[in-house]
Amino acid sequence: MTTRLCKLTNTPFHITNDEEQASTYLRLGLPSICPDERLRIFLAFRPSYRMFWRECDATQERIYSSFPPGAMFPIYAYDYWWSNQWNPLSFGRNFSLRRPFFEQFLQLWQSVPRPAVNMLQCSKVGAVNNLFEANECYYVFDSNRAQRVLYSVAARECIICVDCLHLYQSELCYECVNCNNCVELLWAENCSHCTSSFFMANCRNCRDCMFCVNLEDAQYCIFNKQVSPEEFQRKVEEYNFSDRRKIEAAKEKFSEFCQDQPLPHIICDKFSLLSGNYLHQCREIIDSFHCIESSKLIHCHDLNKAESCLDVCAFGDGVKRCARSVNIGLNAKQLINCLDCWSDVEDLTYCSNCHNCSHLFGCIGLRDAKFCILNKQYNKNAYFELRGYIDQYLEQSGEAQEFFPNYFSPYPYNGSLANAFMPLSRVQAKLFNYNWNEDLEGAFKPSDLDEYRSILGDIPDLLDDFDSNELAGKIFVCEVLGQPFQIVPEELEFYRRLKIAPPARCFDQRQRERLLKLAPRQLDFRRSSDENSKLKTSFHDEWARPVLDYESWAEFVSKNSETLK
Repeated sequence: MTTRLCKLTNTPFHITNDEEQASTYLRLGLPSICPDERLRIFLAFRPSYRMFWRECDATQERIYSSFPPGAMFPIYAYDYWWSNQWNPLSFGRNFSLRRPFFEQFLQLWQSVPRPAVNMLQCSKVGAVNNLFEANECYYVFDSNRAQRVLYSVAARECIICVDCLHLYQSELCYECVNCNNCVELLWAENCSHCTSSFFMANCRNCRDCMFCVNLEDAQYCIFNKQVSPEEFQRKVEEYNFSDRRKIEAAKEKFSEFCQDQPLPHIICDKFSLLSGNYLHQCREIIDSFHCIESSKLIHCHDLNKAESCLDVCAFGDGVKRCARSVNIGLNAKQLINCLDCWSDVEDLTYCSNCHNCSHLFGCIGLRDAKFCILNKQYNKNAYFELRGYIDQYLEQSGEAQEFFPNYFSPYPYNGSLANAFMPLSRVQAKLFNYNWNEDLEGAFKPSDLDEYRSILGDIPDLLDDFDSNELAGKIFVCEVLGQPFQIVPEELEFYRRLKIAPPARCFDQRQRERLLKLAPRQLDFRRSSDENSKLKTSFHDEWARPVLDYESWAEFVSKNSETLK
């Protein structure tokens, strides 16, 4: 194990033997920044779940974009960016061995256009970003193979779901957080293989249950007690979730019931060679979070079907042997310090928005290209010869191996995911060289609603009071943030199918509330609730609920469920 001082915070951090071996395997130097600050940097290069109207810098058409006003480079409409009407190689330039690399790269960074949103193989979608193979989705982010999903984040291989966060291979789910393989599950967290149930937490293989925690293989249970099928159905009708007031009362009642129910120190389906949290079908994972069907990862986040990676943040799907990169995937191999590179990319270093490419260094916006440096084309021999000189130059200058400097982030800190997970004040962000956008800070004022006065409406409490014919063009006001929001027809159809009242809060507020259900992405040591062990967990001491080591928790769930039989 090696100990270093973080060059950003001047605090000591440890580099484990596993991390040293992974760095050697990936031909990297050891990090000079502690894991928490590395995560902050990665998240600062990811946008918050907001969309902005702006003009395309090529066509002047009005478009939706993930980039807030004032982006540091041109923004093109999605279809135009992918067209042949512009050539990213036209921005190519020579690499100078006499100037700092990041100084040269910043000039290219600020010149090459970016697409307004990131998506691939999608149809009938609107207001989405970082989406792959999706159909009929609206306000969906960081998701793949999703169909008819609305207002959700990290919905993978899901069908007809609304208002979910970290959902996998599920259907007809609503307000679910970190659930997988579920059908018709509503208001749930950390559940798997559950069906036709309401208000559930940490349950497995349950069906027809309500207000239950830490159960497995259960049916017809309410507040962890067995009831008859007739009693269960009577209670469902009594709670009447088509009335929003009863939904809010049920949320409060379930929250109270959960307070003394233990959590496992790590949310996973089987604890074996794992550290981190929210891991599904993973093995050999170290200090990583929200990963699915992955192996041999260290300090990774939000990856799917990834292997042998170090410090990679989103989104996976076939990523192998990659390091210090953000939002890469779809068969990406050997990517180092890359951003937003998708689809059969290999051997890229310091690249952004490159697709179907290989053997690139310091390139932006290339498609179907190889052997390029700073967007300039070389033949194979010339490329590798110059790369050799560049690698030596970076080693000597001290620029080698680090991710993009903070000021390269295309998003202001207060408009990035970093601020959602690891908030900073404007002064703190500036001290770390992050950008900041004051225009994003102001609260929504009543006067901002003036342009909507003619179509503003009071949102009904009862599902039956919603009129489909009057919904088009109707604007409601969020009861918490005061922001205007709409209920689209597909959304109302979903609510009617599940017989639940629509929300009275906008997507921004609903997403904030879902994020609060997740533990932070930082591990610390705490005593287990039974005082029998010291746990490395992201459920810190201030977490409201008791925490047991995973094996003890699994035994607790087994006994808990056995009493029902």
